[in-house]
Amino acid sequence: KDDYFYVGDSETALVGRETNTSFGIGDLVLVKLLAVKVDERKIDLKLIRHDSLDRRGNREVRKRIIKRTKLRGN
Repeated sequence: KDDYFYVGDSETALVGRETNTSFGIGDLVLVKLLAVKVDERKIDLKLIRHDSLDRRGNREVRKRIIKRTKLRGN
């Protein structure tokens, strides 16, 4: 679903206005750039993947995802 995201109260996450979906610092996201609207100061992105990883233990998982993404050239 399309949504407009803003910086949340904690200033460490983007929060969807309609869906209340949030993306926090440390979350891994893969997006596709759809459009850049310089005059409106907006960018349109399509979410491909979102992995919300807790910070305590998932460093190895995070490294594997980043490495796999770089190898694909995405």
